[in-house]
Amino acid sequence: MLFRSIVFLGSIEEIFERYQKFSCDIVFNAERNLFPRSDLFPLYPETGTPYRFLNSGFMIGKTNAFIELLKSMNLDKIPDDYRKPDGSWHHENDQAYFLEAFTKQPVSIKLDSKCEIAQTLHDEPLSNFDFSGSKVRNVITGTFPIVWHANGGGKTGEVMPKI
Repeated sequence: MLFRSIVFLGSIEEIFERYQKFSCDIVFNAERNLFPRSDLFPLYPETGTPYRFLNSGFMIGKTNAFIELLKSMNLDKIPDDYRKPDGSWHHENDQAYFLEAFTKQPVSIKLDSKCEIAQTLHDEPLSNFDFSGSKVRNVITGTFPIVWHANGGGKTGEVMPKI
């Protein structure tokens, strides 16, 4: 069974409250894997958790900060999506561009490396989560994420069905 990529288990007010605690312009969710730009590995600092790298599946921030971020990314050089001769679509991977932009910090950007707002699910086994309470707890960080992003293998893994 295939599940939706994003599941919200909290209200917009709760998400916004958690975002405000970061005291920055934009917050991206974080993941274990540096995809697709492994060349940027040395530019991403240790976080004290396995969630060290930007994931573009969930982001929250100020409108003007997103506009500045996008301007800094030279959007005119990023290929548009297009239909291939066989009828399928090519979709450019936006995460590659956000990964690089994060290293340049054109606005104040932080990663949710403790999964205080959002949790990515690629490479996450069921044992990393405690489902015994009314909220799902990440046992690594001790937090209760309220946005769940089934990226990569998380779409078909064992965690999302329990969410």
